[in-house]
Amino acid sequence: MKNLIIFIMSIFTSIVAMAQHVVNCDFTSQTNNITNSTEWSNSLYRVEGCIHVTNGNTLTIDAGVIVMFEKSVSAALIIDKGAKLVVNGTSMSPVIFTSDQTPGNKAYGDWEGLIIEGQASNNVSGGSISLSGRSSCSSISGGGSTDGDNSGTIEYLRIEYANYGITFLSVGSGTTVDHIQTSYIANNAFEFYGGTVDAKNLISYNAKGDDLMFTDGNRSLIQFAVSVRLDVSNAHLSSGSNAVVITNDATGSSNTPFTHPVVSDMTIIGPLYCGATSISADYKNAVLYDENAHGGLYNGFITGWPTGFLINDASSINNSNTTPAASTLNFSDNSFTSNTTDYTSGTTWPSGGCATSMSSWIMNGGLSSCSQMHNQFPTFTTGLSSTICGTYSTTPPSFQLSTTSLKGSDYTDASDLSNAFFNTSTRKHGGFTTSSGSDWTTTWTNWNPQAFNPCTEGRMSNPTSVNNIAAGNITGLQLAPNPSSGTTYANFNVLADGNVTISVVDNAGRVLRTTQSNVAKGNQHIAVDTKGLATGIYIIKVQSSNSLMHAQLVVE
Repeated sequence: MKNLIIFIMSIFTSIVAMAQHVVNCDFTSQTNNITNSTEWSNSLYRVEGCIHVTNGNTLTIDAGVIVMFEKSVSAALIIDKGAKLVVNGTSMSPVIFTSDQTPGNKAYGDWEGLIIEGQASNNVSGGSISLSGRSSCSSISGGGSTDGDNSGTIEYLRIEYANYGITFLSVGSGTTVDHIQTSYIANNAFEFYGGTVDAKNLISYNAKGDDLMFTDGNRSLIQFAVSVRLDVSNAHLSSGSNAVVITNDATGSSNTPFTHPVVSDMTIIGPLYCGATSISADYKNAVLYDENAHGGLYNGFITGWPTGFLINDASSINNSNTTPAASTLNFSDNSFTSNTTDYTSGTTWPSGGCATSMSSWIMNGGLSSCSQMHNQFPTFTTGLSSTICGTYSTTPPSFQLSTTSLKGSDYTDASDLSNAFFNTSTRKHGGFTTSSGSDWTTTWTNWNPQAFNPCTEGRMSNPTSVNNIAAGNITGLQLAPNPSSGTTYANFNVLADGNVTISVVDNAGRVLRTTQSNVAKGNQHIAVDTKGLATGIYIIKVQSSNSLMHAQLVVE
């Protein structure tokens, strides 16, 4: 009895401790399944359970809306087959899915994730893919025969501190997916089970599982992606962590349709990139082809991983070692640097194929048509900014390339890339170019989500507009130094002459300080006095007559 009492008390103590970290502000609760088409337009919501959007209904989420998910029940949002999710985020006003925990208390896996069930085909027996082990969520399955199925439009969305980021279960190509950032995901960031959904501009930041995982007959096209994995102490499963994983299915069967995704223009930055000498043994491969894989990765930049590229099993090697290679398994126009091992195979390269070794295959040995083209090995100048190895709480990373000797991307060597989906304008290997303004991660991302306070942000009816006038006159707000211990500077651009008001707002939504300046069109550098403020997180609001921007500031 005594042990039972101690056990009950420990559970109670854990619940109380968890409750102490829940945000304390007004929000709209969502406790029931969504059984009618619904629009979320208020600033702050909380999903409290495994909430389904049911067949035939559409959930529309307006730009700037913040959706918290209740940690105590491991909440999730599930878009059922026949339902749609429309996320209308913008570059200046993204939609944010995050934990309901206060800044400093958020953790990997606080909530379950976003799950979309589609009606496209897969290679699972019976045609239905079911998920288990997703908290208390039940009845999760996807699959059908409509490869052009439309599950909605998801644009400019941030997903933070979930167990899984976004899971596509046989989602069809009629669905639009563009500009999604996942951060601090406990398992896989982007999961593609079957289906044909295409996506552009994906970011996975410090996930513990795989960044992009393709299986069960998936045939997605992906262009422009970045994986950043700088947490050297990553601890995950015995299977390990990888950036890109392609398998036909869990057993390596010959079930059709074969998994055949095509990934182009991806930057993969691993934990060794910034000079770490000791990293978690959980880190395995930047790119893993396994279990009878088909598909290809092209025009990539791969750095900082124990192994840059592994073809693990005999079936996958055979798929790469046949003619024509473009219809099976490929790896062309990729650049390697600063990996412990750039590439290897998990078993002996077989004789009798169209290449005599993996080296001759990957380095374009010219032995046959199966040799891969234009892969690039050290040494060369990457052109990546030093901010990638900086403190993201102070300065966000910049991915625009400076002077670089990275090879140019190529879209003509393989039939995998002969698709109108791919943007074939001049660029370098990886997801970015040297062109001014080419860093598509700016304005809408957050590289320090631990400091994000949904209560403060949520009190602003629209984080980037005033009186429903879209932000536009003020652009590119950055604060430096951040953290501040006396004075910080608001750096931004205005498109027309006029008055600008700069306010300091605390986490209760109270305006503590306000200054006004009459500015001329162009770049601005205005001092903001933080002396005398208590240590904590504040919002700096910069407002003109027709627009508003804001940024978080840490005061030490």
